[in-house]
Amino acid sequence: YNTAGGLVGSNGGPINNSYSNANVEGNSNVGGLVGISYNSAPMINSYSTGSVTCTTDCGGFLGYLSTGSCTNCFWDTQTSGKSSSACAASGKTTVQMKQQATFTNWDFANIWWIREGVTYPLLRALNKPPTVPIQNRPANNSFILTGSVLLNCSNSTDRDGDSITYYYFGDAAGTQIVFPPPQI
Repeated sequence: YNTAGGLVGSNGGPINNSYSNANVEGNSNVGGLVGISYNSAPMINSYSTGSVTCTTDCGGFLGYLSTGSCTNCFWDTQTSGKSSSACAASGKTTVQMKQQATFTNWDFANIWWIREGVTYPLLRALNKPPTVPIQNRPANNSFILTGSVLLNCSNSTDRDGDSITYYYFGDAAGTQIVFPPPQI
């Protein structure tokens, strides 16, 4: 394949506040977010994290830049396997990509949210940040964010006497989910 990207292969228009975690493979003009950019298309506040595999004109964020620009754009150099991009996007490590401070001039109050050190930035419109209802917090007010909110845990043993910990997670409605499910 020629001209492939995690979001779009051939781009001639603006791309704002977007991301891709898709793995992309092709022969040429292959990028983590965009394969080729032309028509003075600006790319702003966007990132990519997927692996990029190609032979020529490959980039962690953009494969080939005919015309256009990258402003406040990033790609993960470790997960992409690429140390360069065809535009002024910045390559960062996975650890850096999971830190809000990396994403200068991004709107984390209205457009993006990030779980510091755990997730890449996520769009608020598509991925709502977790909330912890006050009435469901443990007495000591402690909790751990791991995809859901850890509300309580108890130690137990399995059939062989091995220790297991059950985690009780709650959603905004107060529903509890036990993980892993107890085995009887």
